[in-house]
Amino acid sequence: MSKLLAELCRLLGIKQIRTSARHPATNSRCEKLNANILNALRTHCQGYKDWPSLLSTIAYSFRTTVLTNAVMSPYRIVFGFEPRRPIDHTLLPAKNLPTDVQEYVKRMEPRSFVK
Repeated sequence: MSKLLAELCRLLGIKQIRTSARHPATNSRCEKLNANILNALRTHCQGYKDWPSLLSTIAYSFRTTVLTNAVMSPYRIVFGFEPRRPIDHTLLPAKNLPTDVQEYVKRMEPRSFVK
């Protein structure tokens, strides 16, 4: 491990544990996550011909589930905010929308470019 990474881990209070790739049972957290992913694939994709189309939905559910030990989702840990759900796009107003018809028409008018 590089000195920089070791110092970063020390500052953040991270204890690194090394496991063998040939003996995955030593990493129980990883094995539990793999079991959960396999279970989700088994229950959602069984008998479904186009099962690859479901993978993004299953991955989204794992990325947005709150982790009990971190008290936040992996998505929030990485990006610093919770993702917008599809229903949010329907119910919440989008930014930069025109507030009235005149503003909408003005935005749609062709603009001349001066050379």
